[in-house]
Amino acid sequence: MWRELVESVCSDCRFTTPAAESAVAEVQAALGAPAPSELQALWLEANGIQDRYGDGIWSVDRVIRDNLVVRQGQIDGWL
Repeated sequence: MWRELVESVCSDCRFTTPAAESAVAEVQAALGAPAPSELQALWLEANGIQDRYGDGIWSVDRVIRDNLVVRQGQIDGWL
């Protein structure tokens, strides 16, 4: 479903390998809240989508990593 929708608006997007259900479950374990169900469904089709500008949709790992960095206040030098 998500792949078809994205391809209809972004012909040059690249899809990464789908995430495992256990990886998607790690978001809730690491951050204390589940990702929206639509985002979880997308990750199960593609664990991130890249467009000509970089990461259009972040992978499970990046969502966890970057959220933990922000929550810990370690923003200096982050970007």
